[in-house]
Amino acid sequence: MIIKLQNFFLATVLIVQCHGYAKPFMKPFGSKLELNPGELLEITCVSWRNITFLQPPPTEILGVKSTKAIIEISTRPHTWIRTLRKSSISIADSGFYGCANDNVDVDVTKHNQKNIAWIEVIIPNW
Repeated sequence: MIIKLQNFFLATVLIVQCHGYAKPFMKPFGSKLELNPGELLEITCVSWRNITFLQPPPTEILGVKSTKAIIEISTRPHTWIRTLRKSSISIADSGFYGCANDNVDVDVTKHNQKNIAWIEVIIPNW
């Protein structure tokens, strides 16, 4: 399964490169991701350049602190892969997460920048 997923990402990166898109590829797909408290948050970004992960600043909501992220870094020839993981998430982990190629100007208040991949993570308060 891991090899198939890596091959899928590599093929996607090659297609993106050929079409000239500068934005990293992000999985899960879509603009929103809804998870329940206690679940694992995992976001993977792939690009032909080095990647910077963007995430909400550490915060506390209703006495619950945000979960520390672990970022796994791997590379292949002409491909950079970053995976952000947060275990046992809470409402404090809600917000916008993004991926940008290094040296791209980022405005974290705007989530429609064409060269940045964004996903809104929604975690309801139970």
